[in-house]
Amino acid sequence: MNDIRDEDRILPQANSPLFRLPGELRNWIYDLIITPSAPIVNPSWDTTTGPKHQQVPSLGVTLLRTCRAVYLEANESTLLRKGDFVFTRIAHIQAFFSRLSLSQRSNVDHITIDLREAASGDPSSQGEESTTIANEWVHYFCCVQGAHMMGAWCADLSTLKNDIPHLRSICIDLTTWQPNYAGARVSGWRYLQSLLRSIRGLDSFTLKGKRLDSSSWRSQPVPWSLGLWVSPAFDKDESALVDLLGHAIREPKENEVKLLEWHVVEGGVTLLTVRVDEAHKIMPLTGSDLHLLYDGRMLWNEFLDFKENQVESIKRRKASMSIGDAIWGRAPEVLV
Repeated sequence: MNDIRDEDRILPQANSPLFRLPGELRNWIYDLIITPSAPIVNPSWDTTTGPKHQQVPSLGVTLLRTCRAVYLEANESTLLRKGDFVFTRIAHIQAFFSRLSLSQRSNVDHITIDLREAASGDPSSQGEESTTIANEWVHYFCCVQGAHMMGAWCADLSTLKNDIPHLRSICIDLTTWQPNYAGARVSGWRYLQSLLRSIRGLDSFTLKGKRLDSSSWRSQPVPWSLGLWVSPAFDKDESALVDLLGHAIREPKENEVKLLEWHVVEGGVTLLTVRVDEAHKIMPLTGSDLHLLYDGRMLWNEFLDFKENQVESIKRRKASMSIGDAIWGRAPEVLV
């Protein structure tokens, strides 16, 4: 039998008040101490020079350094499971996950993508670097690694599925990405369509922004806007902002439901989530007749019925306006 080296030996902690507690209570303490109190933005293994926009809250890792017994019992799985990891560049994702083992990666099932460095529909953000970053995100979400010919600009880039194979939940933060004027709205919309078109099989998908309804594109904000549900060119492409999220969510299992949730700040929708959950956890629901003045939720099937009614209502209103324009256009000119 091989002797255990001194540095690998775990000494008994008979005199430790912590280890005299039941194991369940120790795990609860580990969760409280190690769970991050705020999002971890662009985490890095290099402690000398951090990436741009990096923000790392206190992580309580000093507890893991007290002794080998605590390190092995608590380990880093709590941090990886419960941390909200936010990334502004693909390079930051790859640099972080490349240092994790396959077992460690399996603990990460949620990330947030912050598009602040990517070019949006606003011409003021259309620099060469920001345009490259925007294209990289589309590749990262949509492409399959190894599917490109040698020499393609993205042939050497990894993909989201490859880097985070156990991913179940995504949040895309548009807070500092959304264009500030109406003319860029359609360009931003088309980019989101390209970005999200291939994502499938998630449990939860969230969009976060300063205002996700169309009032964010107007000088006079309104608390309720059909632009939240219907795309800018809905008569040509009857897809809503929420549909981009809904297509990415897996079908609910038995005793599960698919639902839509929204969060409102100062009359504007700032958080939009489509997810699946156990049916008994999501009551009560918001009726579809309630305006988006407050936080709420509704079943996905109810939303589809609601959206269909809204689209038909807009079509009828547009048709009546066109008829009115035609009537007034044929009316004789009145000279005063």
